[in-house]
Amino acid sequence: MHETDLRTRLQEDGVNEEEMALLLPTFSQLATPPAPPTAAESAALLAHLLEDMPTADPPPNWREAVAQSWLWLLLVAQARVVRREIWAASALVMALGVVVSVVWQGGDSATGLPLALLAPVVAAMGIATLYSPTDGVWELERTTAVPPRLLLLARLLLVFGFDLALAVLGSLALALFTPQAGLWLLVSTWLAPMTFLAALAFLITVIAGAVEMGMLVSLGLWTLQAIRLTGDRLGNFVLYWPDLFSPTSRPWLWALALLILSGALWLGGREAVSHEP
Repeated sequence: MHETDLRTRLQEDGVNEEEMALLLPTFSQLATPPAPPTAAESAALLAHLLEDMPTADPPPNWREAVAQSWLWLLLVAQARVVRREIWAASALVMALGVVVSVVWQGGDSATGLPLALLAPVVAAMGIATLYSPTDGVWELERTTAVPPRLLLLARLLLVFGFDLALAVLGSLALALFTPQAGLWLLVSTWLAPMTFLAALAFLITVIAGAVEMGMLVSLGLWTLQAIRLTGDRLGNFVLYWPDLFSPTSRPWLWALALLILSGALWLGGREAVSHEP
């Protein structure tokens, strides 16, 4: 812009001659583009900026990588949702089963029977409490971006994994106290029934919408199994009940557990979505 045009506009804005004498040199300098920096000035500026830039963080080790992973964060968040009583009650009952198994010593065929009877019930009781549509936390989780089925699966992994670890530790302790019982023999006795009964308890809870129903059905079913072990004294009718401890029952127990769990997760997620506002 020429000085004459600039003076005219300043006069239109009501600038007097004294103020104009101060403003015209400043505006003239602003109107002139600055000279581009020299190569030496650019190099000096770049070197100064590189000195102040933060250095790259070293790659995380495997522990930090796991702690920062999305799956770990999800499990940690869901661990806070699970009722605290479940952890303590499960540990107490499992410990009681180990003590009773060691004290009882019912012979080779019955070694570890109390633990084998308690482990599936403990898992079923804990799993049955994981689905509660009337819970305030459940209402809040419907608004999150994580699918409801994934939240249910995370809680299932936490509780079942905890009970599984307790049962394995109990079997290991029992194997140490009773050398005639092998660790794998003890674990294989209760593992398939435990998985089946836990999946069934979860399915009943999802269908009925009540924790008590899942607990009662799984407890009643397992009571029949316990009665069957002494059926010769309580009546022959229980002998027609399938022996869930039999090795021949394990393949269909695994298949039923997988089928039941898939159906329960599908129904549980569908129920959550259907109640969304």
